Amino acid sequence: MTIKDIATTFSEQTTAHGVKHVWRARPTPARFVWTLVILAASGLLLFQYANVFKKFFSYPVQVRVQLLYGTMQFPTVTICNKNPIRRRMMSPRMRDNLLKTYGDHTAETSINKFILNRNDGTDNETSSSTNSTDELLTPLSDDASNHLLYEFLAEMYKDANVKDEWHLYGHQLKDMIQECSWAMEPCNITEDWVLTHHPIYGNCYSFNSGKDRPTRYLHRAGHFHGLSLTLFLEQPEYIGHFSQTAGIRLALHRDRTQGFPEQFGIDIPPGLETSIGILTTKIKRLPAPHGNCSMDGSDVEYFKYFDGNRYTLEGCMFGCIIDHMLESCLCVHPSMAYWSILQKHLNVCLDHESSQCALHIFNTYGSPDTCLCPLPCDDIVYTTDKGFANWPSERYQSIFFQHFRTKYAHSETLREMLEDIEDPSDLHEIVKENFIRLHLYFPKLNHEKIDESPAYTASEVFTDIGGNSGLCLGMSIITIVEVLELLLMVISYLSCKRVIIDHGAVSTTDVQQMQIKPRKMTMDFTSDD
Repeated sequence: MTIKDIATTFSEQTTAHGVKHVWRARPTPARFVWTLVILAASGLLLFQYANVFKKFFSYPVQVRVQLLYGTMQFPTVTICNKNPIRRRMMSPRMRDNLLKTYGDHTAETSINKFILNRNDGTDNETSSSTNSTDELLTPLSDDASNHLLYEFLAEMYKDANVKDEWHLYGHQLKDMIQECSWAMEPCNITEDWVLTHHPIYGNCYSFNSGKDRPTRYLHRAGHFHGLSLTLFLEQPEYIGHFSQTAGIRLALHRDRTQGFPEQFGIDIPPGLETSIGILTTKIKRLPAPHGNCSMDGSDVEYFKYFDGNRYTLEGCMFGCIIDHMLESCLCVHPSMAYWSILQKHLNVCLDHESSQCALHIFNTYGSPDTCLCPLPCDDIVYTTDKGFANWPSERYQSIFFQHFRTKYAHSETLREMLEDIEDPSDLHEIVKENFIRLHLYFPKLNHEKIDESPAYTASEVFTDIGGNSGLCLGMSIITIVEVLELLLMVISYLSCKRVIIDHGAVSTTDVQQMQIKPRKMTMDFTSDD
């Protein structure tokens, strides 16, 4: 059997449509037409193959949105007083640093009076000094105030005592949280709340952080089935330009993550009852090659400063800023170096020049253009719906004030404020300016789930390849097996030919003339006899 015989047998028996017509067509024009048809169909098939693989390797994504109902995980609640440092904690050195930071000799006297704590004189003197400060100091813009705060913190953190006892300078947990209940049961304030230090807000406290205690879930929706708080602001402890507004900064975030209240927090004003309904959206993103997300941050260089925390985009951006500070300034700004979420020791900028360099990096970097940070693959986004009401009500005021002195007597600042009250209307003023009633809850036990999945999978690739192959040439898996058989027969023929030639049994011309044809076999049973 020659190559021609093998090809003839294949063309007559193959399941691929059209091939047999090329072989069988006797008139040359007919064979030429069938050849053109086969070539055109093959070109179309190759074009379709290219489109299939182009689509597959573009890794398209489809999004499915579901609305699910059931028990829901409560978010971590982080609260920060908008005043970072209590006035009573201002040491003489801090006072000098504050005067140095202002650099305004005309305001020196008034500032010096303003930051005198209560131990330096009587309450009347403190009150009068505060009034004089308000009259003499020039108001600053928000940016100027933040800049001033960073400059002051840079000086303050140089003090070795501050490094070890920074938590004493901010508002204390026992003063800030006067009442706490979870699902209509009293909280254990000292165990349920975790202290973190923030570079802008000082002491912040987190509920349901998931680090030391199990994460909390809610099975019921509604105003009373959630977290309820009564908060005390301690406005007499505020320091002028550091706190141009009074209130609480609230951030909702996932457990074992940093809240970043300066970016995603909301302000809660005093003198009101604030109800916050929490809406939850869970997002599942696809990693490479379909997307650009990180599962746990282990593959993200900038997230190396946050050991033990879930990966977040904001944490990566923060790490990027730190890296650029270390690269450009060889140190990080003091206000960031002592942020308690950082798990690594960092070189701190202690002189004015390096501090300014770090502050410039902080204001310049941290955007998607300067820091390549992927989104988290597993993410939860919380949105809020706020409502407000006057608190306490006119009828409740008398009851509230009646138990006021004994109910909130554990706060030293509040006790000092109550000692000065002579007129009952002053008590009303204290409540309106210093107290917040806060409720956080799920209005409904349903949440939105957004899932990404591959829009074009490997099974769909095989389906399209099979469909296009059948449409253009009538090919199937059987055809592929037939082609493999053809190749094996050709290889076998060429191998046998080479072996015969190598052994010198016949010449090349003889091999070309050889035709191995099937013959009928007969058996002769005639005896030799």
